[in-house]
Amino acid sequence: MTIDIAIAPTVERQRKSTVIAAHKDQKVSRQAYQAIGLFERLLRDQDIAPGYYEAARKYEKHYLGSLGVDVRTDDGYNEDAPEFPRSYHAEMVMRSTTGAKLTKVETWALQGIIEGLFQPRRELEDIGRQINGWSCRKMCKGYGLSTVTCALHRLAQHWGLPLPET
Repeated sequence: MTIDIAIAPTVERQRKSTVIAAHKDQKVSRQAYQAIGLFERLLRDQDIAPGYYEAARKYEKHYLGSLGVDVRTDDGYNEDAPEFPRSYHAEMVMRSTTGAKLTKVETWALQGIIEGLFQPRRELEDIGRQINGWSCRKMCKGYGLSTVTCALHRLAQHWGLPLPET
């Protein structure tokens, strides 16, 4: 067995298309795979608009930064790093949450997705089920998608990102 086969995702996971197609990593000269998150899947399936995806990535960056994760987009030489990055990102999360007028449920749903609190590939169903207590998978998924889409719409509107035409 070669090392490429040992580190590759399983055939089932590749069929479900939860990973981006393999590409050659220049540093170690082997195939590299990247898992697809919920926001990427929603954008790929055209369940959310590109402006909503940008809002999700921006909120995710600030939320992870408030937890102490280094979220600079490059080596950091081009960016003016704030003196206290955790405080800066925490303040940006607070401003976006209050400025966009997100409800507690919408904030809980977005932060739960970012932290990975829900079952993989069933995040929307888990959100709908935990909010309403329904058992129907399709209804829960629809309600979860509606909750996430409303939250991303408010964030995109707050940050002035492009909104879909209705």
